[in-house]
Amino acid sequence: MPPHIGAGHNLPPAPIVRTFYAEDSTCEIAGRMHTLIGAVEFSDQSEALGRILQCKREVGASDEIKWNSKKFTREQRHFISDALLPVLNRTVGFLIIREGNDKQASAVSLMNQLSDYCRSLRSDAYVITFDKNIVRDSRSFDSQLSELQPGCMGWSEVDSAHNPLIQAADLFCGFQKLRIDIGEGRVNPNRLVVLESEGNHQECELSWYLFAGLHYSLWGRVHDHGWDPPKSYCNEPLKHNLGYGVRVFSTVPREPLLSALTHLDREFMGCIR
Repeated sequence: MPPHIGAGHNLPPAPIVRTFYAEDSTCEIAGRMHTLIGAVEFSDQSEALGRILQCKREVGASDEIKWNSKKFTREQRHFISDALLPVLNRTVGFLIIREGNDKQASAVSLMNQLSDYCRSLRSDAYVITFDKNIVRDSRSFDSQLSELQPGCMGWSEVDSAHNPLIQAADLFCGFQKLRIDIGEGRVNPNRLVVLESEGNHQECELSWYLFAGLHYSLWGRVHDHGWDPPKSYCNEPLKHNLGYGVRVFSTVPREPLLSALTHLDREFMGCIR
């Protein structure tokens, strides 16, 4: 009998391959159009699918859940956000912001970002599923990935209407776009959002709602500023996302760019002690 076949045989450790799902959108920063590519890694894909199924049943949706869908009422969109934000908060998220409308160039930047993330975790490779129409020239795309280490073991593209996890990536991308819109002043951060839980109604500001639901998601580095009891019980550890989970390729000057990214560049992580 070949080794490792049959009950009772322990397999040797396998290489670590990570899995991502990616969707695209657009946003305007300082009057210039930018392409967004958002990607997520789920901590538990089966649980995420179960939550999405439960959400679809609750709103009576048999097909795709899209961030900007007009087929849902305002109340249904709020319900979808409340139901799926906890799912996104259990992901590791990545965002590419690139000036112009070149989706494939943005996707190449994403692939480099994911390779860096895998390297930071000593993973061996990754696979990724894109929504359709992001990669336009597969041969050119493959050639630009050939030297990545860790590399992409495989990529595919699907119609998001048939893939619930791509639909969740669409929501992730849409929420990040909304945070940019707040930074740009197009959306009021103090707009009240009504939360419903077991028949109870509670209101909170939109900016806080997005922060509370997403601040664990974006890949970043937490800087703990130390313990200083005479001044405070916690010195506000911050997670820095720029250069990690958020990467920007733009000619917009630094000041207006950072203003647009106010809710993305750094996030307060609360007392971590």
